[in-house]
Amino acid sequence: MVLAVISLLAPSCRKDNTPQDTTPPHTIIFYFVGVSLNSDFQRNQNAIEAALNENIQGRSRVITCCQNRVKNKIDITEFVFRDGLCQREPLTTLDLPEQMNEQELASILSKAMALAPATSYGLVIGSHGLGWLPIGADPSTGRTAKGYITHSELWNFEKNTTTRYLGEDSNPENIFELKTLSNALTRTGVKMDYILFDACFMSNIESVYDLRTNADYIIASPCEILRAGFPYLKVMPLLLKNGGTNHDLDGVCRAYYEDYLSDPGYSGVVALIDCSQLNDLAKAMKDVNNATKDDSKLSGVQTYDGFNNHLFFDLGDYVDKTCTNEEVKSRFKAQLERTIPSKYTTSKFWAGYGNMGYYSVNAKVYSGITTSQPSVMYQSNYKDTEWYKATH
Repeated sequence: MVLAVISLLAPSCRKDNTPQDTTPPHTIIFYFVGVSLNSDFQRNQNAIEAALNENIQGRSRVITCCQNRVKNKIDITEFVFRDGLCQREPLTTLDLPEQMNEQELASILSKAMALAPATSYGLVIGSHGLGWLPIGADPSTGRTAKGYITHSELWNFEKNTTTRYLGEDSNPENIFELKTLSNALTRTGVKMDYILFDACFMSNIESVYDLRTNADYIIASPCEILRAGFPYLKVMPLLLKNGGTNHDLDGVCRAYYEDYLSDPGYSGVVALIDCSQLNDLAKAMKDVNNATKDDSKLSGVQTYDGFNNHLFFDLGDYVDKTCTNEEVKSRFKAQLERTIPSKYTTSKFWAGYGNMGYYSVNAKVYSGITTSQPSVMYQSNYKDTEWYKATH
């Protein structure tokens, strides 16, 4: 009996030598592109630091890749909570190429992930943005050329109400197109949990379709984003739920919308895109393009830009107004709703590029994502997009 009892107790007394996984659950990489928005990027980083001061990141890591005043250098910095405060620790400084390409961009992203390895990754890109358009495109002309502060402090006067698209960046050699980003991410071998675009016009089907295998979800706005960008003081706790073990991406969209709704009261237009649904959306759109269409109502489709010749049309409203096959239209609408699980909009947005001013958003037709298919501009470039090839 004594031997039997000892044999039963032995397993509970044995020391477990199984190695414990100490890999951080999540790393957020902030990639701030260019220098013309540097003052705004610094405000964003101040807000990130203020949020992390609440000790919310657990074992997760937060790093920024930010071009410094020397335009051919990029600093990688980690935000670390230590001694009761969030502190910034420089990790490395990398050289930038004369012209960014997918190999160079992949190298920067891979280096950032190697410096802050984790089980999963999220990517936030702060920059100018023009959706799927090639470098140098200017839709306002139709040509192609070669410390934390509050919103009210930023926007005391309407003349200061500027957006994140301010024209050509002061160092255009370091910008990159969506296909370059997609190829670079593919080269890293890492699929992001999410990509958050803190840049104008990026909730655009031609753009996100290129990234369908690079991330599980994309957060973006179909119109211009005001220069303050996302409210990171409110967003960071949502990206680092339970110390980064999960993320409330709908909450991120809602926080963006509610922040802009309260101050300044416009441009809170944002959507969450489920990348796993994009191939099925392309199939549904191909059926739409093969069905009979009536373009007589095209002028009434909701748009999200201030250009004389519009470039960004509401995808759902475009299909609804021009497709005459009710069955095809119904299937497309159902698939679009699966693709855009969350969407929020204020009643208007501000355009600072093209014809500056306020533009209305009809919440009843707002689908959360745009298309350039009805546009008369850049048609040869448009036919080179992966979305066009998949839907025609």
